[in-house]
Amino acid sequence: YAPHAWLQGRLFRDVAPGQMQGYFNPLLHMPWYGALWLLMDRPRAFAFLSGLPAGLLAFLFLRVAHAHAATLLDGAAARLAATAAVAAMGLTGAAFVPGIGLSSGDVWVAVPLMAAYGLVLRAAIRKDAGQPADLRAMALAWLLAGLATGLKLTSLPFAAALGLMLLATLGFRAA
Repeated sequence: YAPHAWLQGRLFRDVAPGQMQGYFNPLLHMPWYGALWLLMDRPRAFAFLSGLPAGLLAFLFLRVAHAHAATLLDGAAARLAATAAVAAMGLTGAAFVPGIGLSSGDVWVAVPLMAAYGLVLRAAIRKDAGQPADLRAMALAWLLAGLATGLKLTSLPFAAALGLMLLATLGFRAA
């Protein structure tokens, strides 16, 4: 309801029509609302577009899993087996599969969070190898985590953890 209310000028006139969910940022749901409106007579195209964020999240998840495996294991076969095992656990669970194609936005905000995690992880790996951290990548990770939090406040704990990881990678230590 939030995108409709925003576009119709009713966002601050209708009091909690969707209960607590009516107070979420309507920008998160605008692509969904626009695609539904444009593809109302093409449900298969709409279903395909609805699954794209999950596919992008799965791709980013696999890249992060492989990066972790590459830092921990020797040999391509061991890395591939570990990545496949992590993928089997992470991409078939109750936190991912039921969210595919839904308008709740959980998969949508997980995409920038996973991209930010991948950037910070890459910077941490570079630092362990004795190379300087890429500050542009770190700033992009910070922006992606902030975007996810701005779109859906329930992503704040993940963004906060990314912020701590980013600070540790940059060398900040608690006193």
